[in-house]
Amino acid sequence: MINNNKTNKKSKIMLSVASIATLSGAFAPFAQAELYISPLVRESVVIDNELNQKLSNKDEGAVVVGESKDYGKFVMQEKAKVEKKAFGYGKNVPLFVAAEANIPVDDGWLVHIDESIQKKPVSWESNSDSWEDTIKIIGEQNNLNVVINPVEKSIGISGKEKPSLAKHLANRVPEVWVLTPGKTLKKNLEDWSKKAGWQLHWDDALKVDYMIEHKATMTGKFLDSGDEDGVITQVLDSLADAHVPLRAEFYKKNKVLLITEAGFKQEVKY
Repeated sequence: MINNNKTNKKSKIMLSVASIATLSGAFAPFAQAELYISPLVRESVVIDNELNQKLSNKDEGAVVVGESKDYGKFVMQEKAKVEKKAFGYGKNVPLFVAAEANIPVDDGWLVHIDESIQKKPVSWESNSDSWEDTIKIIGEQNNLNVVINPVEKSIGISGKEKPSLAKHLANRVPEVWVLTPGKTLKKNLEDWSKKAGWQLHWDDALKVDYMIEHKATMTGKFLDSGDEDGVITQVLDSLADAHVPLRAEFYKKNKVLLITEAGFKQEVKY
């Protein structure tokens, strides 16, 4: 049995800067920064607050004009906030077309649809101008699960027969992992690692690999999280009784997944 009591909870350090001193005074839009910038660098930029107030308006958004001591003048303009109208009626529309038409992908939203229903024809009628309401109504009227994740600006859509799949799809990196038949385990794990932003290293001394004969879809995080097994643990658990069981070691500092021979304990290295 492969066990791992360590979790992969990412810690995120947020550094807040109370105010920014410039030659023209503090500039409110940058008053709370998510990263540290040295005072010398900050003081090399002058923000023209008076001109910004004259140029900015509620219809066209804020304008930021300033000057860098090193690179000269610059300008930024906020995109105009134009409300996106949803399509309130559809008949026999492929699901992926309906999703693209209603979800504001230009605003950074991502939608992930279970591949088995991407072309499924859907029909709907809605009186709402809200795209969120409309996409939910499309789900309700077509026996679909729709999960909107506002934190990651991601949407997952699956059929009602797969109630938990939509939740895993509603992430920037979908927590849905497919073992593709016709590929070896090594090749499948290479694909998974790339998707998760990791690198797979198959130990040089490891002389075994396994051909995947049947498709399998797994859900969950790449690494273990709390009491929930990650997909790597799930896969290696399924091989615990194989002729040569495999062991996974995760090196978090440079994001390397090492697969070695024997042993039943998954390890996370910091």
